[in-house]
Amino acid sequence: MTRVVFIAAFVLAVFSEGLTAERVDFFDQQGGRTGYAVVNPETGRIDLYDAHSNRTGYGYVRPDGSIDVFNMNGTRRATITPGIGGRPGRIIVPGKR
Repeated sequence: MTRVVFIAAFVLAVFSEGLTAERVDFFDQQGGRTGYAVVNPETGRIDLYDAHSNRTGYGYVRPDGSIDVFNMNGTRRATITPGIGGRPGRIIVPGKR
């Protein structure tokens, strides 16, 4: 879940500022790399990788700015909505069935 929060923060920063960043690394509190995300700003696609460069999932940035994140099998991991007007954003994780 922490990785999803970092992805949201990174993607929102990239798209709101118009930067052309392609990769962001994720680290734990001890400074160890836990994975990274590759973002294509033109298409809004996000590819997620673990610390050993194994692909663990993917996501898309919707036109409204929210982000859908999926596992490799296509199961939705979360939907992240940005905060608007000073209100905090939300992370919606679907319940297990």
